[in-house]
Amino acid sequence: MTHKLSLRTKLYVPLAILSIIIIFFSSITIYENFQKVSYYKQLKKETFFMVKIAALVHNIQEERGLTTGYLNSGNFKERLIQQRERTNKSYKQIISCIQSHHAAYTKMFTNIIAGAVALDPLRKRVDNHTITTEEAFKRYSQINQTMLHGITILANDFYQPEITKDILAYTHLLYLAEYRGKERANGLLIIGEHNPSPITLKHFAQNIAVAKEHEHLFLQYADMNTITQYKKLMRSAEVLKIDAIEKDIFLHNHSLFTNPKEWFQIMTGMINHIDKIGAKIQSTLKTSIIVLYNQAQNRFTIILLLSLLTLVVVAGAVYIFAVMIKEEKLKHLISQKYIISSMTDRKGNIVDVSQAFCDISGYTREELIGKPHNIVRHPETPKEVFKEMWSKLKRGKSWSGKVKNRTKNGGYYWVYANIEPFFDQKGNITSYISTRIDITEQEKLAQQFEEERRRRMETETMMAQQSRLAQMGEMLSMIAHQWRQPLAAISSTSNTIYLRTKQPECDKETIASLAMKISEFTQHLTTTIEDFRNFFKPNKTKVHTDFEKITQKVINIIESSLINKNIDLQVEIKEIVSFENFENELMQVILNLIKNAEDALIDNHIDNPRITILIDGRTIRICDNAGGIDDAIIDKIYDPYFSTKMQKDGTGLGLYMSKIIIEKNCGGTLLHENKDDGACFTIII
Repeated sequence: MTHKLSLRTKLYVPLAILSIIIIFFSSITIYENFQKVSYYKQLKKETFFMVKIAALVHNIQEERGLTTGYLNSGNFKERLIQQRERTNKSYKQIISCIQSHHAAYTKMFTNIIAGAVALDPLRKRVDNHTITTEEAFKRYSQINQTMLHGITILANDFYQPEITKDILAYTHLLYLAEYRGKERANGLLIIGEHNPSPITLKHFAQNIAVAKEHEHLFLQYADMNTITQYKKLMRSAEVLKIDAIEKDIFLHNHSLFTNPKEWFQIMTGMINHIDKIGAKIQSTLKTSIIVLYNQAQNRFTIILLLSLLTLVVVAGAVYIFAVMIKEEKLKHLISQKYIISSMTDRKGNIVDVSQAFCDISGYTREELIGKPHNIVRHPETPKEVFKEMWSKLKRGKSWSGKVKNRTKNGGYYWVYANIEPFFDQKGNITSYISTRIDITEQEKLAQQFEEERRRRMETETMMAQQSRLAQMGEMLSMIAHQWRQPLAAISSTSNTIYLRTKQPECDKETIASLAMKISEFTQHLTTTIEDFRNFFKPNKTKVHTDFEKITQKVINIIESSLINKNIDLQVEIKEIVSFENFENELMQVILNLIKNAEDALIDNHIDNPRITILIDGRTIRICDNAGGIDDAIIDKIYDPYFSTKMQKDGTGLGLYMSKIIIEKNCGGTLLHENKDDGACFTIII
């Protein structure tokens, strides 16, 4: 054992030293490249933020120019309000960016907030006309200088040679746009005055000079394509017109530049050209940074993968050695303790079993080895299952299925078994291996569920029979009402015929007419019997029907009862729509609802009892004026055996069965509500 440990140590020590060396140098390389990736990632964020600030600077420039024109001449008010909204929107985007990446922009936070804090009071003073044009111009310029200073701070973080020139060109272009914006505002101030002050003219000249200087620096750092595009834009007729206006301003030739809006429009066009170039540089800058970031990311990924691959190779040797020691123990533990498995020879005799197999069957390993596998076969498992199983296995196919097995003490357990044949090199079957999953609890639950379902079906069937018997009792009462008048008429007519035959002169036509009436009364009785017989006929198939047809059949049955009790039955039809359903079951429900309404009207002694039926396509609504359902019981009316008519032999199953018929059998909905002076029930198919 000592010799083995010594060999193990001799193996592990050089592997450990090699691993430490690889980890050390890999860590340094990975760290350096990770720093580069992080830097370029931060650079991407700062570039995005710089673009947002540049957009805000542009909006403040626009607002400054419009404010100058507004204070100096009263013009631009509507455009100024619109521009303020654009400035606010741009500012909110920057604040959102700062809040999302606060750590990245901590050094910019103060500058942005300072600019925002100064903007609102300045606008209020402009709106109240409590500030001079010169001071407003100065305040707006200070705010923009703060924003541009922030861009300068971000630009100083860019120390990559590949993008330094683009950053310098972009920064000077932003300052060029700023001083052109100042020139626009100064020009509005001068144009609005007939005798501009020397200081104003001086500032105007300074803004032009500084703008030219930044233009020179921009052209120095920009690439040739950008310079060509810039010069092309600056040679447009509108831009060239600016030089002439500037000369007129210095020569005090006011007659040539008396329109502030024209000046503002021309200068805005020039600044927009500058911004267009800025957008091009932004795009180039973003692309360059993304390329640098992707290159650094790829290098980092490759180095990381190579380092990991090297470590994996070293660790693989250690792992293989360690696995060889633990593999058998681990496999034995898992297979024995957790997997219900067994192996048999070609004849089905057990060769090996897991401990889990022994635990669930109750047999010991010694009691199972060498025995036929059917030692655990339960007699309730059909022989056909095993015939199918062996048929597949002997053909070299696997078999899966549920099996009920017997335990040693006579109990049982259910498993889902998967049996696979094993082959030798020649393709001959040598043995069978079976793995199983214990599904005893699932099977017990399934049996309990099936038993509960069977009991519930029996209960519902019993309730349906009880409800049917109750309805038959009510039908007998209705038959009595339906037959009373025709029978009386038949009796009266037959007596009349008898008396007429006793007279000396017998009028054959009169007797024939009376006999015809008896035939009509008899036909009415036959029709009544047929209606009641159809009502109770088993209805197993759906038929095409509609609520108007169903309602008429129900009325034929119950109308006599309603007339005898002086109940007014009103039927309104909005639309008749045919559908396919169980007609007799729908008749039962509608009859039950009308009968309930009849009972409520009689029990509550309503003076003018009324039942209304509204048919609207696939919807029928049955209402009464019996006062409605008591709020204390309205939520219980569909409960089985709940009835308010127990003293009148009510079963409490009418509404319960009606809801089952409509919602389970007919695929519809049964609703109820108290409305106006009574209760309403609605069936929707």
